[in-house]
Amino acid sequence: MSEDPKKRLMDAAMSMMSQGLTPTTRELVERAGVNLSAISYYFKGKDNLMAEALDQAAVSDLDRWFDAELGDELSVEAKLEKLAMFLGRIHRNFHKIARLQLQFLTLKGRLERATTLAISELAALIAARRGLEAPDHGCKVAATSLMASIHYMSIAHERFDEMTGVPVGTDSERDDYIRALLGLHGLRADEATADDRS
Repeated sequence: MSEDPKKRLMDAAMSMMSQGLTPTTRELVERAGVNLSAISYYFKGKDNLMAEALDQAAVSDLDRWFDAELGDELSVEAKLEKLAMFLGRIHRNFHKIARLQLQFLTLKGRLERATTLAISELAALIAARRGLEAPDHGCKVAATSLMASIHYMSIAHERFDEMTGVPVGTDSERDDYIRALLGLHGLRADEATADDRS
């Protein structure tokens, strides 16, 4: 067991959440083997601890997924589609966790590192698709637009359906919508980019 109480609390929170548990403060400190005051001292409360643990776990999972799934044998367009589909699926399958991240991080003004990482990867792939060495402003805007749409339609698909009239409640509807988004930005293999068309 780590000697660092902060790391032990993070490990305890991630371990319990990975089992589908929402631990109480007492359960967290017992699992971590620390004093009750450690949560306040290191995190200023249980909600902050849970938020940081969720975000750290998501960043680790994304890094592993990028390494395993976005290999050099794939075209840039295939990588973009695979990543966008993965983000849609992960948000839908773990919508409760995604909502918790939104509640604990974004709505409280904290940086959500997992979303930042996903946008950065999308922007890098969009830049490669457009023949750029590094993402420019347009690549970042397109990546942010994709991520925001994927977030919202996956986390709150019923409201999304009502507001837009675009059904995204099933896996196939969600996938069709993501492909349409990629096409709108000229990011599919069968679509020319705006630069290519001009």
